[in-house]
Amino acid sequence: MSQLGDGRCGAVAETSDHDSASLLHESEPLSLRHKRTSENKNDSGPVGYFCQCQNQSSRDIPLPEDGNLRVVSVSATSAKISWTLPHGMDQIPHSFLIIYWSKESKIESISTDSSSTEIRELKPDMDYNVILWSEIKQGGRRDLADVKFHTDVPAPENLTVVSVSATSAKISWIPPHGMDQIPHSFLISYWSKESKIESISTDSSSTEITELKPDTPYTLTVCTEVKHGGRSRPATVTFNTGRVPPPENLSVEVNSPLVLVRWSKPPGVDQVSYLLSYSSEGEEEQTISTESLHHSLHDVRFCTEYNIRVCTVLNNLHHSKPVYKNFRKNVPAPEKVTVVSVSPTSAMISWIPPHGMDQIPHSFLISYWSKESKIESISTESSSTEITELKPDTPYTLTVCTEVKHGGRSQETSTNIHTSRVPAPENLSVDVNSPSVSVRWSKPPGVDQISYLLSYSSEGEEEQTISTDSLHNSLHDLWFCTEYKIRVCTVLNNLHRSKPIEKIFRKTVPAPEKVTVVSVSATSAKINWILPRGMDQIPHSFLISYWSKESKIESISTDSYSTEITELKPDTPYTLTVWTEVKHGGRSQSSSKIFRTGQVPAPDNLFVEANLTLVLVTWSKPPGVDQVSYLLSYSSEGEEQTISTESLHHSLHDLRFCTEYNIRVCTVLNNLHHSKPVEKTFSKTVPAPEMLTVVSVSSTSAKISWIPPHGMDQIPHSFLISYWSKESKIESISTDSSSTEITELKPDTPYTLTVCTEVKHGGRSQETSTNIHTTPTMPENLTVSSVSATSAKLTWSLPSSWGENNQYSFLISYHSEESGTNQSSTGDNSTEITGLTPYTEYTVSVRTVKKHGVQSSPASSRFHTVLPAPEKVTVVSVSATSAKISWILPHGMDQIPHSFLISYWSKESKIESISTDSSRTDITELKPDTPYTLTVCTEVKHGGRSQETSTNIHTTPTMPENLTVSSVSATSAKLTWSLPSSWGENNQYSFLISYHSEESGTNQSSTGDNSTEITGLTPYTEYTVSVRTVKKHGVQSSPASSRFHTVLPAPEKVTVVSVSPTSAKISWIPPHGMDQIPHSFLISYWSKESKIESISTDSCRTDITDLKPDTPYTLTVCTEVKHGGRSQETSTNIHTTVPAPEMLTVVSVSSTSAKISWIPPHGMDQIPHSFLISYWSKESKIESISIDSYWTEITELN
Repeated sequence: MSQLGDGRCGAVAETSDHDSASLLHESEPLSLRHKRTSENKNDSGPVGYFCQCQNQSSRDIPLPEDGNLRVVSVSATSAKISWTLPHGMDQIPHSFLIIYWSKESKIESISTDSSSTEIRELKPDMDYNVILWSEIKQGGRRDLADVKFHTDVPAPENLTVVSVSATSAKISWIPPHGMDQIPHSFLISYWSKESKIESISTDSSSTEITELKPDTPYTLTVCTEVKHGGRSRPATVTFNTGRVPPPENLSVEVNSPLVLVRWSKPPGVDQVSYLLSYSSEGEEEQTISTESLHHSLHDVRFCTEYNIRVCTVLNNLHHSKPVYKNFRKNVPAPEKVTVVSVSPTSAMISWIPPHGMDQIPHSFLISYWSKESKIESISTESSSTEITELKPDTPYTLTVCTEVKHGGRSQETSTNIHTSRVPAPENLSVDVNSPSVSVRWSKPPGVDQISYLLSYSSEGEEEQTISTDSLHNSLHDLWFCTEYKIRVCTVLNNLHRSKPIEKIFRKTVPAPEKVTVVSVSATSAKINWILPRGMDQIPHSFLISYWSKESKIESISTDSYSTEITELKPDTPYTLTVWTEVKHGGRSQSSSKIFRTGQVPAPDNLFVEANLTLVLVTWSKPPGVDQVSYLLSYSSEGEEQTISTESLHHSLHDLRFCTEYNIRVCTVLNNLHHSKPVEKTFSKTVPAPEMLTVVSVSSTSAKISWIPPHGMDQIPHSFLISYWSKESKIESISTDSSSTEITELKPDTPYTLTVCTEVKHGGRSQETSTNIHTTPTMPENLTVSSVSATSAKLTWSLPSSWGENNQYSFLISYHSEESGTNQSSTGDNSTEITGLTPYTEYTVSVRTVKKHGVQSSPASSRFHTVLPAPEKVTVVSVSATSAKISWILPHGMDQIPHSFLISYWSKESKIESISTDSSRTDITELKPDTPYTLTVCTEVKHGGRSQETSTNIHTTPTMPENLTVSSVSATSAKLTWSLPSSWGENNQYSFLISYHSEESGTNQSSTGDNSTEITGLTPYTEYTVSVRTVKKHGVQSSPASSRFHTVLPAPEKVTVVSVSPTSAKISWIPPHGMDQIPHSFLISYWSKESKIESISTDSCRTDITDLKPDTPYTLTVCTEVKHGGRSQETSTNIHTTVPAPEMLTVVSVSSTSAKISWIPPHGMDQIPHSFLISYWSKESKIESISIDSYWTEITELN
C-alpha cells in the first residue's frame, strides 16, 4: 500500500482491493471515492465529513492490516464488528469512528476507543455499509477499511401451543419487533416420526393445524418470511396430540318395547360418527354406525344382561376407546295394585298395566295366601280379576307380576287384604197377616251364592227351622194371640254362618178396615169395608150392629165385605159397628161409623134430547132409594100427558116441530110418597152444522169443513153454503158432504160465509157463519244466495198480477231446530238474514203482507249455513324450531262444540297436523331456516270442516351461542360468541349486532366473524346488546342477548402545575366522551399525619390549599356523575416546600457586627424548625449560624 501526503486533511488512495466496499454509491470503489473526496474538500458525504488536521500529519497515522475489519455477528437489529489495532497505535491516544447506513436510513456514526463495537437499532432484513475511521486526539483522522452486511429476518417470539385436540392444534406467537412496515408472513412446518413435513403459511399471529393423527408427538417450527425470499431462524415447539375423546354421558333408558341409548358429543371434535355395539352372553355382538347422539334397540330380549359400548369415530376412521354400560331389560311390573272390593269369600282387585307393553304378548300372574293356606295362583290377560273361595275374616297376602311368553317375569307388586266376616241379613221385618205371617229380609252386601236359616218358636213349643235361598218366607201354622220369637242368619256355601238377627211378634184377629157408608136413602143405607189383610184362607165372618136413640140395637152377620141395612126411618141419625169373627171364637176390635137417613130424593140429571123423529127424556136414579118408580108428564099449550115408569128414560114420538114443551119427572116410593118434580122446557128444531172451520185460504179459493148435526143419519138432508163480499152479490152452493171448496174468489178480499142444514120438506136450521179474507198473491222465484256462516241473502219477484199502486211489504220467517222461528219484514224484494247460527239447516219462507195485515201463502226454501273459518291467522313469534300462532275465533260458534285443525308442511317434509280447542297454539319440532306453509280450519264433532285460512312462516336460523361481553371500557366493549353447534361448514351467514341505550337509541353493525368490538359508546351507560345470525337470503335468527354497562372514565395525566409550602396547583385532561354527561371531579388528598380531605370541581384544574409545609401528600382525582357513579382514581404525589422567612430586615450595623430580624414563615407553628443564617464577603469564606429566634446579631465582621 502506498501513501501520499500533502499536509492537508485528505484521503488515502487505495488499490482496487477495496472494490467490494460501498459508501456513497453501491458500485464505486473506495479508492475512486477517496480521490473524488480529496478534490472536493467541501463535499457533504462521509469523506467530506472531516475537519482540518491539527498538529500531526495524516501520513503518521498507522493503518490496520487489510482484511482485519470483520463482522463478528449479525442479528435482525444489531451487528457486532471488530478489527485489528494498527501497529504503533499503542502509544498514540486515539479512537475509532464507525459510520454506517442503508438505502432507507440516514447516515449514523458511533465512536469507540476499543477495537470492536456493536451497532444497534438497525432495521431487519436490510443491507448496511460500514466505514471504519481512526482518529487521534490531536486532530488527525483517516479511513481505514469498510465492510458490508445484511441484517437478519427476526424470528417469531413466544411460540405457544394454545390448545391441542386429537386431530388438531392451535398455536400462536408474538410477531417479531420492528417488522410493522415490512411485508412478511409466517411459515409453519410440522412433522412426526411417521409423517413427512407439512407446511402452511399465514399472515396472522396464530393458526390451527388440522388433520393430525391422534396421540402422536409432533415437532413444529415457525419462521418469518419476507417477500424477496428472506427467512428467519425458526422458533420451535413440540406437542403431543390428544387421544380421540370417547362419547360422554352414556345412558341407557330401558322402556318397553325398546331400549333408548343416549350419549353426548365429546368436546373438541367435529364431523364425527359413533360406533355402537351390544351383546349378551352366548350371542353374537351387534354393531351399528350412526352420526346421531342416540339410538333405539328393538330386538333386546327381556331378563337378559347386555353389555353396550359406544366409541367416537373420526373421518379418518381413528376411533376412541369405548365407553361401557351394562343393562338388563326387565319385564315391567304392574302398577298401583288396588283392592276394589272385599267380601267374606272373595276379593276384586285391579292394577294399571305396565307402560309400553301394548305390542308385547303378556299376561299377569296373581298369587295369594294366608297363614293357614298354601299359595294359590291364577293367570289373566286382563288388568283386573276376582279371587274366590277365600275364608271369611282372614288376612291374605296378594302379589301380581307380569309374565311374557318366553318365561320372563317382572318383580311382584304386592298388597294385603282381609276378608270380611259373614254378614247377617239386614232389614228383618215381620208382616202379621191372616192366615200367614210374612217374614222378609235383605241380602247382606259383599256375598253371593248364600242361603239363610230361619227359626221360630213360642213359649212351650219346639223351635221350627227352615233353610231357604229366598229373601222371604211365609209361616202358616201360627196361632192367633200367641207371642213368637223369629231368628234369621246367613249361611255360606262352605256352611259358615253369621250371627242371627231376631224379632218378636204376636198374631191377632185383624179388624175390618175403612168402613164406609156408600149411600144413604130415606129408609136404607149401604155400607162396605176392606177385607183384613191375610184373612183370605181363614174361615171368618163379619158382625154388623146398628141403632138409633129411638130404636134398640139390631145385628146382622155376613161373609161378604159389604151389606145393606134396610127398614130404617127417614131423616134419622144411626150408629154402626163392624167386627171380624173367626170360627173358634176370636173376635177383632170393632170399626164404627155414624150416618143419617135422607128425604125422598127427586130424580137427577134430567136431560131432553130432541131429534127429527123423537124426543128422548133421560134422568138418573136419585141416591139412597130402592124399589122406586117415576111419574113423567109433558104438555104444550094444550092438555098434559102423564106416564108412570120404573125406567130411567122414555121416548116421546108424537111431538111437533117448532113447538115449545114443558116436561116434569118425580120419584115415587113403594109407600107412594113422591119427591118434588124436576122440570125442563124444550123445542124440536132442525139442527145446524157444528164447528164451521176454515181449513185453508188462498188468494182465489177457500176450503171449509163442518161437523154434521147429530141424529141426522136417517133423515135425508143437505147443506146450503152462502158467501159474499162488499163488491159482490150473494153466491150459494149446496152439498151433501161436510166440507167444500169455494173457488173463483178475488185475492185480498174479505168474505162472509154461512152454512145451514136443509131437510127435504123445507125445514132449514139456523145458519152457522164465519169470515174469511183471501190472501194476497205470494212472492215468486224465491232464491237463496250468498250463504255464509251467520247470514244469507234472499231475493224474489213481485207477483206478476199486481198493479203499480199496490201497498205491500214482505214477511220473512226463518226457522231452525236450535234457535226456533224468527221473523223480519222488508218493503223490498230482497233482504239479508243475519245473526244465524253457523253450520245449521234453516227453513225460510216469504209472505206478501198487504197494508191491512193480510198475508199471502208462503214461498218457501231451505239452506244450510256454512262452517266459518278462523279469521286473521297471525304469526305471533317464530324461532329456529318453533312458531307461535293465534287467530280470531269465528263469529257465532260460542254454542257449537268445535275445535281447530292446524296443518303445516315444508317442501322437504310431509304434512303434519295438530288439533286444539284454543285460539292459539305452539308448533314445535320445526327445522331451522325453513319456509313452511300453515293452514287453520274449524272442525265440528260430526266431521264438518270449514275452509282453510293460510299463512306462511320461515323459521329463523339457529341463534349464536355463548354470547360473552368482555373488555368493557367507557366507550367500547368486545363481544364474542360461538357458531351454532348444528351448522355444517358450508353455511353462508353473517351476524347482525344491535346495541341499544335509552340515551342513544339503537345502532347496528354486521360482521362475518364470531367476535366484534363496539366503539363510540356513551360512558357510564347501560346497553342492551343482541346478536342474530343472518343467512344469505336475509333470514334472521332469534337474538342472543346480554347487558353491560360502560364504565365511568377516569381523568388522564394528572399534572402538578406548582407546589408551595401550603398549597398545590394541579390539572388533568378531562376523560374522552363525557361532553354530554353532567359530571364533576372529586379530588382527595392526605398525608400520614392528616385524614383524607376531598374537594369537588367542574373544572379540569384546581388549587389545594391549607396544606402543611414540607409534607408529602398523596393525591387522587376521579370522575363523578350526579347519581353517585364514580370512576377509578388517577393518583400522583406531591411534597410541599419549606417556606422562607419573610421581610428580612437589617436592624443595625456597626463596624464588626450587624443585627438582623425577619418574620417567621406562615404555617410553621406546629413544625419544629430553626433558621440558618449564612454570610460572606469577597475576601472571606462563607460563615453560617443557626438560631430558633426571629432575629440575631452577626459579629466578628471586618
